[in-house]
Amino acid sequence: MALDMSEFDSIEDVDVHFKKLLRKAPDEEAEATVRTEWSEGKIAFWQNQSQRQALAVAKRDALDKYPLAKEFADDIKGSSPAEIEASAKRFHERMEKVTKDADEKKIAAEKELEDAKQQALQQYGQPAGAGGGTPSRPAQQSFEADDEYIQKKLQNGDGLQDSRSKLVQARWQAARMARGIEAAIQSPSYRSFSRQSADDKKIQDDRTRRARS
Repeated sequence: MALDMSEFDSIEDVDVHFKKLLRKAPDEEAEATVRTEWSEGKIAFWQNQSQRQALAVAKRDALDKYPLAKEFADDIKGSSPAEIEASAKRFHERMEKVTKDADEKKIAAEKELEDAKQQALQQYGQPAGAGGGTPSRPAQQSFEADDEYIQKKLQNGDGLQDSRSKLVQARWQAARMARGIEAAIQSPSYRSFSRQSADDKKIQDDRTRRARS
């Protein structure tokens, strides 16, 4: 049976193996056979070492050429430089596609969120005093429905990462911002422009009344 030279780490290991066989040889003819196999084994070992070095160099060059395959370096194999390069190329192209798909999904998600914000602004309009008028009753009902939907999702621990939840959340945030701006404009008692002004006196009166109650 022919020896697998890849099993030997050094030429010394090859010598040890054949010395053992030589000691067990029953006669001179057997010894001669062992010595012949020993010489052939050394040649085969160095050929194997040379091939392994060539494949190692080929693998290094392939990973330089196809860097996305470095994460799978242990899985890149081949019995020739061409096979190794082909293997590295396959892994590189696979990772390239995965990266491209991830980037496209990210861009699509950002666009979806931006579209949702624009849709929410169009639906609720601008707050009163900012040129858009007062939000309509259907918009008020829609805001309450969105708020209820978000609260239920959060209470159930479901999160807001799916497409519908992102749309509802963006619409709810825009509406809430509009309501806050409108409240600030329509309730001047909670704004103070300068000390001792009518607005400042009003807010002081409100605080005093709350403190006494």
